[in-house]
Formats: sequence, structure tokens, C-alpha cells
Amino acid sequence: MGPFPASGKKLDLNYLGIMRFEDGKIAEMWVEWDNLTILTQLGHFPPEKKMGAGGTHSHEVRYENVRVPLTNILGVEGEGLQQTLKILDGGRISVGALSVGIAQAALEEGVRYAKERQSFGKALKEHQAIQWLVADAAAEIHAARLMVYYAAWLKDQGKPYTKAGAVAKLFATEMAERASYSAIQIHGSYGYSREYPVEAMYKAARLMTIGEGTSEIQRMVIARKVFEDGPVRI
Repeated sequence: MGPFPASGKKLDLNYLGIMRFEDGKIAEMWVEWDNLTILTQLGHFPPEKKMGAGGTHSHEVRYENVRVPLTNILGVEGEGLQQTLKILDGGRISVGALSVGIAQAALEEGVRYAKERQSFGKALKEHQAIQWLVADAAAEIHAARLMVYYAAWLKDQGKPYTKAGAVAKLFATEMAERASYSAIQIHGSYGYSREYPVEAMYKAARLMTIGEGTSEIQRMVIARKVFEDGPVRI
């Protein structure tokens, strides 16, 4: 069998293609750079104009009628969807960890500013409203970190971790958005300025709630697993 003609487009530098055969089976296939007939240089397609994540450029890559040999199938023919979902399960733990890091950095910036900035004759950290923002962020970061550790531990142990990964990803990403929002609030109008790093952290946190499945998708995954396995244990 093969080679197979493949057509499609992507928005990253990863040429792992999801192929659907005429009989309806799905498989993952590796599309090699040398086989791309339409695109010869990445520069042909300018980077996407994104809200944040300026350190990583996203380019559209197109390929049409590329001949993909049968030897490029990854895994088992017909199990491509399951393989892809399994990759997403693991990726959600990574995104959760990224989110904890973003939130931790945002909290540290907020605490630093609250110690230095004076308002109404005293440091910002002396105001109860600021203390509550810091306390909530600190508590949620701690909880999210433990969720991510637990999901990663399950994966390392070879145990089912789909639900734990989705729970960790959902909580950690939305927590990071809240923590970076609070950091901006602590900075006041300066938080909206690029002079301070918290505005970039907020934009980075916003991406975390989208990548590897949106928060809505995580809720669907969690609910499905709860109905299947029960809500007592994650």
C-alpha cells in the first residue's frame, strides 16, 4: 500500500498528520520536510499575529498531494485518534505545569511591587484588599501545583490519568489567569504597561486556557470520566 496523497495545512512546525483512509480508519503519519511540494521555505508564510507568546512564532504550513509512504505510519493503522488523544492527556499535564510557573511569577512580581509601592502613607502590602489578592493567589497556586504533581505521578506510575490531567489543566490554567489578573490589579495602571512584566504574563496565561483543549473541553472530559468512574476519586 501507499504512498498516500496527503493535503492539509497546519499552524506550527510539527508535521505529524492525521490521515483518514477510504475505509474510515484513522492513523497518524509523519510528513517529512523533503516531501513538502508546495512549501519550500518557511518564510513564504509570515508569522501569525498573536495576542502573546511572542517568543514562539506560528507559521501556516500547507501541503497538497504529498506522497506519504506506508512506512511513515506511526503506531497502528486505525488507532490514530486514540493515539492523538493520549498525547493530549500528557500535554495537559505540561500545560498545567506551565500555568503554575506563570502564576508563581505573577505572584512574585505582585508581592515585590506591593512591598515597594507606597499608597496613603503606607506600603501597598499593608492594605487588606491587596493582602486578599495575594492570599488567594498563593493558595490557588499551591493547590494547582499539587494537582499537576498528582497527575504527573499517575502518568509515571503507568496508571490512568486522563481525568487527573484534565482536572489539573482546567484548574491550573484558569488559576494562572486569575493570579496574573490580580498581579495587574496590584500594579494598578502600571500593570497595563509593558514597562512591567505582568501584562505579558496575563497574555501568556490566556493561551494556557486554550492550548491542549479549551477549558470547555476539559469540563467535558472530566464530566464524562466522572459519570463513567464515579466522582469520589480523581
